[in-house]
Amino acid sequence: MTRVLSLVGHSDESRLIEATLASHDVTADPAELHHAGGLDLVIVDREALQAWREEIGILRSREAPAAMPVLLMLPARELDASMGMIGQQIDDVMVQPFQPAELLARVNNLLRVRELSVSLRERVAQSDSELRVLGRAFSLFAACNELILRADSEDELLNSTLDELVSNRGFRFAWVGLAKHDECKSIDVLAQSGTAGNYLTHVSPTWGEGPEGDGPAGRAIRNHQAQVCDDMASAPNIAPWRDMVQEYGFGSCLVLPCRFDKTRDGILVLYSEMRHAFTAEEIELMGRLSENIAFGLQALRDREALRQAKHSAELRAYRDVLTGLPNRQWIHEQLATLGAQADRHGRYAAVLFVDLDGFKRINDSMGHEVGDRLLRKVARRLQGLVREEDFVSRQGGDEFVILMPFEKLDTGLEYNEESQHTYLTGAASQVAERIVSGMRKPFTDGHNEHYLGASVGISLFPRDTKEAMALPGLADQAMYEVKSQGGNGYQFYNAQLSAEHSSLVALEQDLYEAVQQQDFELHYQPVVDLETGDVHSVEALLRWPQPDGSTVAPKAFLPMLEETGLIIRVGEWALRKACEDLRKAREHLPDLRLSLNLSVRQLWQPSLPARIADMVRQAGLPPEAVELEVTEAAMMSDIARMEKVLQELQQRGFALTIDDYGTGYSSISRLLALPVSTLKLDGSFLRATEDTPSATSMISAIADMTPKLQLRLVIEGVENNRQRDLLTRLGCSLGQGYLFTHPMPFDGLMAYLKKPLTLETPV
Repeated sequence: MTRVLSLVGHSDESRLIEATLASHDVTADPAELHHAGGLDLVIVDREALQAWREEIGILRSREAPAAMPVLLMLPARELDASMGMIGQQIDDVMVQPFQPAELLARVNNLLRVRELSVSLRERVAQSDSELRVLGRAFSLFAACNELILRADSEDELLNSTLDELVSNRGFRFAWVGLAKHDECKSIDVLAQSGTAGNYLTHVSPTWGEGPEGDGPAGRAIRNHQAQVCDDMASAPNIAPWRDMVQEYGFGSCLVLPCRFDKTRDGILVLYSEMRHAFTAEEIELMGRLSENIAFGLQALRDREALRQAKHSAELRAYRDVLTGLPNRQWIHEQLATLGAQADRHGRYAAVLFVDLDGFKRINDSMGHEVGDRLLRKVARRLQGLVREEDFVSRQGGDEFVILMPFEKLDTGLEYNEESQHTYLTGAASQVAERIVSGMRKPFTDGHNEHYLGASVGISLFPRDTKEAMALPGLADQAMYEVKSQGGNGYQFYNAQLSAEHSSLVALEQDLYEAVQQQDFELHYQPVVDLETGDVHSVEALLRWPQPDGSTVAPKAFLPMLEETGLIIRVGEWALRKACEDLRKAREHLPDLRLSLNLSVRQLWQPSLPARIADMVRQAGLPPEAVELEVTEAAMMSDIARMEKVLQELQQRGFALTIDDYGTGYSSISRLLALPVSTLKLDGSFLRATEDTPSATSMISAIADMTPKLQLRLVIEGVENNRQRDLLTRLGCSLGQGYLFTHPMPFDGLMAYLKKPLTLETPV
């Protein structure tokens, strides 16, 4: 019912108005002017308009943009003067006295205007509200998109976006799920946000068949279309979760498909406390947000794939794949930087070139898989032996380069070139000593223990060279000097080494050619009875004659043969040649026996005992005619493995000798465990008897010990009669040395074996 305020002073007209408008709620109380929205029409005469003009104006303004109609009652004579007020202070004018029918018609027209204007105002207000909601939605959309762009991980993207939706949009709860292709076709929750965090622990939405899969989430995944539930309290497909929906106060929900990629379907789910909370525009906007979330996730995966590819490329370019250490290229660039910054920043450095002793024999005999594992263990050990600020890199094979950077302030001394050099030398020496010592400790690989050593060459910058790139090459030359002296040590570069290095390189090239052409020879030196001079056996010794008639000393080329692995081919040739010569010699001396030294690389060859047995048999010799010698140092390289090889050789009938005994740190208990029959005492003991009395006691003790251990003793390095007489007094029966003869070719050996014995005549 419409409400009309009548402020007409004439009582008869006032009663007529009330009677005419009986179907409306008519009041004459001017206080109603102060209640906005309480009136639909005001009827006034001239006196009332003047009295209540301000209040009526305020009321009309307060109701705007809706119309607040005012009908003015005037005498006919005042009609023309009042027409200018229409549209400003009043909406219509009636002439007094009036007819009821006319009044009713005028009032109904004004009330229709009022009704239309109120409806328009409501629609405008609703549009404003929708625009504000949509504006907030656009603002949220932009904020979420920025989060998607800035996220560094999938978890960050999902959690931050959902938090934004809940905190700034007012959703009660939001979550993102992933459709799983398991038997139940369950939905895995990837992220969630809101005050209903336990909701998903009580419900189990799926996207399969059945009631649990018929909800908005399941339909959105199956149909790839947005699903809206405007009233969750009454929607039939919410029935499985009705109680939980009511408990958490959900009024409506929106489920949007969110396809992460071709094989992964997901959903974005939003809950509101209100029913009918989602407008068409907002659904469209949230759909675009869902697509952007999927795009953001894919972009993150692409970014991660690119990062991984870049990291992989960097590893390939700057990292050694096997050990994970920096590689040759990385060191190359570090040295280039060192050279460029040396003068400006006072850079100094030491470079250590590390080459493993004994690695090649392990790698060749036990396979690359074992070798690779060993290299990884070496890499880790090296990193633990250097300073924290040093860089360990692998150059390839069993070679490592260590860069030790320094600055002027590192010395702690008053700076000058000599003090800097002293400091560098001391620091590099300490690291090198730790490496040499650390590499001697065994490496455990399953049930096996591997023994290595390290040869370390050191170059200093800028002392040795002002070209930083040349440092590894100089350190390499110093390392070769260590190798030539037997390894297991370190050496600083000096200018003389360059010439020696060039000689070593040339020697290595010549060795390869000599192996190809079999330019080696075997010389033989007898082991004789010290009392009778009878030949007990002969030892085959490798010699490398030169075109000019000279001979390269064995100590100059044997280590290189061992290091390069050429000793395998040379050793096999030497054994075949020695067996052939022995067969010829036994035609005249049937009981003659031959001894031949086996290198570590040979001993580590697979099936070595069988191969030696085949070669001896092919030469027509019995195994007992051949004695195989192994140096004490070689035997200690891997004790367990050596024992196994030596036992198999003994089982095949070969006699075994420990050569250079006394130089390899073996124990008496180790002797008891080894299947050897002969000890060859190193010649250094006999030479020491001239200056060291205890050396004589040592030889005497060994001479007393060996028979009790059922071992034969041979003394090496017998060079004069005084030494022979001493050994005879000490009870030593067998000797070998220049007193009897120098090593000689096979023809010379045959001549020596046939001539009469003359022990008093040194050769």
